[in-house]
Amino acid sequence: MNLKWTLAKRHVQIEIEINCLYRIFSSRRPPQENELKRPAPKRGFSPEEFQRRLLRTQEIMRAHQFDALLLTTPHNIRWATGFSSQFWESPTRPWFLILPSHGAPVAIIPEIGGPSMARTWVDDIRTWPSPQPGDDGTSLLARSLASLPRRFGRIGMELEIGR
Repeated sequence: MNLKWTLAKRHVQIEIEINCLYRIFSSRRPPQENELKRPAPKRGFSPEEFQRRLLRTQEIMRAHQFDALLLTTPHNIRWATGFSSQFWESPTRPWFLILPSHGAPVAIIPEIGGPSMARTWVDDIRTWPSPQPGDDGTSLLARSLASLPRRFGRIGMELEIGR
């Protein structure tokens, strides 16, 4: 009996909250003609900012004698490219970004992310059809890393602790 009363009370509370939200949103005026034509605000950083980030990272890499830096986490790839995707959370789709000590970054990503990555400042985008449980981009990653010029014979890779 107590459970039914609690559920009934919660149901009334939910209805009240929904009615309040409805009143708030239905009281808004429709957008005016000039508001519909306004361009959306620009998001993110300029390509020049990403270029500055890359150049600074490359200076640090050379100082520590790394031929490349391999990024795999969403926040680091976003920092380096501006790329964001709803597919980050997929455990069957790894995402890789190689920052060579000289030259442009190389994105190695599932083909589902190719069109979105193409809207960033990254030009070298290599994709594979995913998911492929037997490989999932690792052979493409290995070929891409092997094709880099070797000066120091070292590649840096991020470590995400606590995940």
